[in-house]
Parts: sequence; structure tokens; C-alpha cells
Amino acid sequence: MFLRYRQLNTLIKSYNCVPSRIKYLSKEEIERLFLCIKNPRDKALFGLTYLYGLRLSEALFLKPSHIDLENKKILIHRLKGGIGGERPLFVTAEKLIRKYLKKRLDTGEDLFTSRQGNISRGFSSFSSNMPKKQVLTSSIQSIL
Repeated sequence: MFLRYRQLNTLIKSYNCVPSRIKYLSKEEIERLFLCIKNPRDKALFGLTYLYGLRLSEALFLKPSHIDLENKKILIHRLKGGIGGERPLFVTAEKLIRKYLKKRLDTGEDLFTSRQGNISRGFSSFSSNMPKKQVLTSSIQSIL
């Protein structure tokens, strides 16, 4: 038992994980974030990321077939050993997805596409379009 505690302690120290350095967005900051996102695709993307606690790469991995609007279910594939599976589709998520699907460009096989096709699995393409005065990119990255 003591050995596992010591190993865990060593692991935490090696990642430099100090609880006081962890930053969470306040309710007001989250509201400001969603107010400044005008594009239905980006709003749906960040909404699903926030509502289901997804990594950005997990949200970008979603396919249209993973969303079952009729039965109000979403199939989530987790990365890095997370537990995925079928989840209920929250009312807020359903509204965001329906609004996005009306304008979705059918240029790729993923749920979230751009004019060029599937979106790369990186954050930089989204952060460059965000108004910098309203939401700090570092704050957004810290919750993703």
C-alpha cells in the first residue's frame, strides 16, 4: 500500500501537477465563451466538448452516424484509455447539433467539416478565429 502511494506521489511530482496551478473557467467565462462563438459548427463543437468532457480530438473524431437524433443518443469514442460508449444526447447538445447540421458542409466523413473537408485534429485552426479580447486562448485550451 505504501509503495503504491509513493509511486503515485512520484508520478504526480513528475508531471508537476500542483493543485493551485489548475485553472477552471467560471460560469461567466463559459457564458462569454459561447456568446463569442458565432459559427454553428464551432458552437456545436465546443458545446459537445464542454457538455461531455471530451478532448478536442475526441470531438473531432465524431461521425454523423454517431449521432442518433431520433433516439437521442450519442456514441462517444474515448482516447487515451477513457471509457467510451453510448450516452444520452442532452437537450442542449441536440439543439446545437440540429442547428449545425442545417449548415454543415458535406465535404468529409467526420461530423465537423470545413470547406476543405475533415478538420485536422488540432486546436490552432479554431483558436485563430476566436475574438482574443473576449476569451483568452490559454483559458480555452485549459478546459479542453
